[in-house]
Amino acid sequence: MFKTLLLAVVSMRWGLKAVLGLGIIAPIALFLATVGAPVLGILGVLAIPVMLLLFVFGLPIFLVLLVGGGVIGLLFAALSVGLVFLKLFVVFVLPCLLVYWVARWIFGWGRKDEVLVSVPVDDAV
Repeated sequence: MFKTLLLAVVSMRWGLKAVLGLGIIAPIALFLATVGAPVLGILGVLAIPVMLLLFVFGLPIFLVLLVGGGVIGLLFAALSVGLVFLKLFVVFVLPCLLVYWVARWIFGWGRKDEVLVSVPVDDAV
């Protein structure tokens, strides 16, 4: 009797954890599905010409798929690194650059149209 009751409690806790886990994982999976599908589509479109070229040269299908996967992986890495650099640029570099441009415009730094001319003074009176 005790084993049955303990088994029921443990299975209910396990079921509750599974449902809560799905509640956490499902939004992440939906987000990755909405973002990941276009990225995979772009990567696939970029890798298809390479795979077709390798098929034309007569390489084995396994080798073509291996090279195609490598190309997709490299493109994904470049895209990821590029997005990281783009985020850093937008968050850090662009505001500093805008502040510099506005300060230069307000204070007139770097203008070459205003040149001070010194006039020599004659001491011979």
